[in-house]
Amino acid sequence: MLFSIIIPMYNVEQYIVRCVESVYKNNLNSELFEIILIDDESPDNSVNIIKEYLNKNKYVNFQIHSQKNKGLGGARNTGIKNAKGNLLIFLDADDILEVDLKMLDLFLNDFDFDILELSNNILDDNLLVKSFFRVNDNLNYINGVDYYLNQKSIPSVCNKIYSKNFLQKHDLIFEEQIYIEDFEFNTRAFYFAKKVISKNIILQSFVQTNNSITRNHDINKKKKLVYDLFIVTQKVKDFGVNNRSLNDKYFTDRLSRLNVNQIFQAFKYNFNRKEINQIIVKLKETDLYYLNNKIAQSNKNLFRMLVIYTPLLFNILIKLKNER
Repeated sequence: MLFSIIIPMYNVEQYIVRCVESVYKNNLNSELFEIILIDDESPDNSVNIIKEYLNKNKYVNFQIHSQKNKGLGGARNTGIKNAKGNLLIFLDADDILEVDLKMLDLFLNDFDFDILELSNNILDDNLLVKSFFRVNDNLNYINGVDYYLNQKSIPSVCNKIYSKNFLQKHDLIFEEQIYIEDFEFNTRAFYFAKKVISKNIILQSFVQTNNSITRNHDINKKKKLVYDLFIVTQKVKDFGVNNRSLNDKYFTDRLSRLNVNQIFQAFKYNFNRKEINQIIVKLKETDLYYLNNKIAQSNKNLFRMLVIYTPLLFNILIKLKNER
């Protein structure tokens, strides 16, 4: 077994067959990959739909695990625990695997990596390319901190391939029941990684469905995302403190990005001025305020500067957005 492809399922009956089908279309020898489907106590018909599809096509190289709801991170942990492959690919159920697994299998024979980052597309609901992310070709092993500081990278785990041995060696699992778990997980993964490479091959397409965390219209989910960032920021800070590296550029950049993302998401989701200012005050009171640190991402850095250097203008923009 080479690839274990881990796919959580929760309210994805519209997409799950398309996702799984995109894996099997590779016609890769069934001994070289497996699909691990985790039913995270999904309230819809996802499980029955995918079972019918798999049985109809007489596929055998898959596992289905059902569990009490643990969120996306908890579902991925179940996938890691049950994976038989030595390389792990995480797909969300509304993603589409694009890479030719046969070609990837041949390519990877020359490498023994901890993390491999690949490129991806972002599709709209009509499966048209809306935007994309392209990594640089970097096939010389580099440690994860230097890679993060010097190469193009995104927080997602779904455009990366992880060595299972590497994850097990450092006891790397996801936080459960929180959003933005990818960022927290990758903070630890890249800190420990000694062999990171990247290749400009499209691994998968993110399909921006209305059911996704960042695009859904459920105000409770939006608020959970914003307030979960307090938890993620605290965990990233604690990890930096425990490893005596908190003041390193790696951690200050990541903590500043979390601050910017939290305030930006609150602004995007039409939080009012009082709510956003309360978030900023809480960051300061809990010693989680890192907005004074410049970040490499230029557009987010401009937003950071707007918040801290022109608060009056920022408050006017909040008011105008709330009135729209």
